[in-house]
Amino acid sequence: MAKHKKASLLGEDAGAYIRRRMAKDPELGAGVLAELGKLQLARQVKKLREARHLSQADLAAKVGTKQPAIARIESGRGVPRLDFLQRIADALGARLDVRLAPAPPSRLKRPSLLPPGGRPAAKVHG
Repeated sequence: MAKHKKASLLGEDAGAYIRRRMAKDPELGAGVLAELGKLQLARQVKKLREARHLSQADLAAKVGTKQPAIARIESGRGVPRLDFLQRIADALGARLDVRLAPAPPSRLKRPSLLPPGGRPAAKVHG
């Protein structure tokens, strides 16, 4: 059995290492981008809550939930449903923006996004 040499981070910052790994493994890249999206949402909720001088418990009461639910969102450990995010936005006096953006070409070609046979099962008409 051949030994595999572990990659060293010496002389390379974490960002460069992640970019290099993402370039080699598109699925890793998609996962990293998804996690970054959760963390961005977490930072936004926390920043708005703190700007309004609310504790997590205060925000939870305004939203109609419990403090651990707000803590989970702010830590990036979960992605809340859109209706819950709307309630948070309302409680913070903010606007919730949801958008769809074109996927990079490599994501469109992944077999996991297409049913067997590689053809979409349905068409969307505008």
